[in-house]
Amino acid sequence: MTFENLQKRVAVLPNEIQYNIMSYSYFHQTPLLCRDIRDYYVTLKETYQCYYNTFIGEWGDSEPEEKNWLINDIYNYMNDYYPMCLGYRENFRGIIERSFVYRYWSNRTSENTLDKFLYKLNKKGVDCEINLVWGLLTPEEREYFMYYSVNSIDITGNVLIAENLIEAEGEEEDWDF
Repeated sequence: MTFENLQKRVAVLPNEIQYNIMSYSYFHQTPLLCRDIRDYYVTLKETYQCYYNTFIGEWGDSEPEEKNWLINDIYNYMNDYYPMCLGYRENFRGIIERSFVYRYWSNRTSENTLDKFLYKLNKKGVDCEINLVWGLLTPEEREYFMYYSVNSIDITGNVLIAENLIEAEGEEEDWDF
């Protein structure tokens, strides 16, 4: 599509939409925000690939099991690897409170909004849940997650598989309790 074709197509749009489009071209985004957007896409793609290779490729699970494991691991990371059934840590609350949807929602009600927010988010589907929560993480938090969780998942998977093979080749298993 050439620039002239684009101009013709934009000229047909209502004035309000034209002004909205022009505002994006006049106001450049900060380098920090551009880095965050680029980091979001690259790290999420790499994380999906790693989890897919491990859970579907190596372990033979069916789709979307890798995404269920991913959102579970992200939540564990956000909650400082503390079981969520025992409560939410301040780190978890702090990350969720970055969501403008959560802040808007929590200002309108006095009930336990964190549980309700997570319940509603879970109902949207695992892809939506991952995308939203991944976007709430800072580039540094994503990098930390990638380094400690994503990179170790493959190692853990291979170790578990290797241990199972060693057990199978060894002596008979002792089932006495």
